[in-house]
Amino acid sequence: MASLALTFLVTPSAIAAPTEAILDAAPPLNITVVYGDYWTLLFNSNVWLCGYETYSVQVTGIESATESFNAFPYGGAAGTCTFYLEPGGNNLIDVGSYSVKVALGVSTFGNEQIRAVTGTPQSLVIKPAELVVDVRVTPDSADPQNTVVSMRLGGTWLDYIGGENYRTEEGRQNLARIPAPPQGEWQMTIRDAAGTTVVDQKLDQARGETPAMTYLWTQAPIAENYTVEATFTPTGDESPNFTVAQANPVSFTTGEASRPQIDNPVEPELPPSSAPEGFALPLGALVVAGLLGLGAAIAALVVATRSRLLAPANGGYDADAAEAKGAKS
Repeated sequence: MASLALTFLVTPSAIAAPTEAILDAAPPLNITVVYGDYWTLLFNSNVWLCGYETYSVQVTGIESATESFNAFPYGGAAGTCTFYLEPGGNNLIDVGSYSVKVALGVSTFGNEQIRAVTGTPQSLVIKPAELVVDVRVTPDSADPQNTVVSMRLGGTWLDYIGGENYRTEEGRQNLARIPAPPQGEWQMTIRDAAGTTVVDQKLDQARGETPAMTYLWTQAPIAENYTVEATFTPTGDESPNFTVAQANPVSFTTGEASRPQIDNPVEPELPPSSAPEGFALPLGALVVAGLLGLGAAIAALVVATRSRLLAPANGGYDADAAEAKGAKS
């Protein structure tokens, strides 16, 4: 019974809750993440608070954070509690080093209010996201005298952090709160073999757009050497959170020949007609005429056949045949 009583006495619900607790940074310390990536900071309390309700979370030291934060108790060593601190739905905290403190409002089972404040802060470092420019040059399959310059952003950040959610319907509705390809400007320059600029273009890209651009150079000189250089520069308030690895200039040769000229086929002239000019027969008249001609031919054939049947072999008059003919008639 004594051991049972002792167990009851150390049960957290029976502990007299203090009015203030201390939260110290817990391992892992010195958290470093890339801009827009998910992060969690751990704090240990010096008293047991895990069974109580956390009703307020106040974070200091991250001035650029615009969203609320969540703190989840997860247990800890005897008589302590570990809280997991994370951003509440917005990871877009500007690049920088932060000393993070948290103050929690906790309500006990008896509705006693406890304030847990940070003694030792956590260190959070946000690094810039790196973007990589890729440039490719291909001939236009429809016309070899045209040249297609394709420019796109790539890199690990777009592959795993900022390159998926913005494509979904939910992501489009919450674009300001999620990682996405940044707003920026493409600069594309084509130079000839002497270094003279022959094409100079600037193309704007809005935040959240597919990070790619295409330029069609039409009617380029035939079979000449050129170099294209394309760069991307982030713009706007978010630009300090990105670094860009620009592509090397790309050399290329324009098409060997232009597309062959396609002439419209010439319609052959119709042979002269025997009918008077302006004279035309309707199709029905032609059909009737054809039928009449066919009837006349058949009648002539019948007459000729019957004449042969009635004619005697020696060319004289055959009375029996004439009589038989008259009987049949």
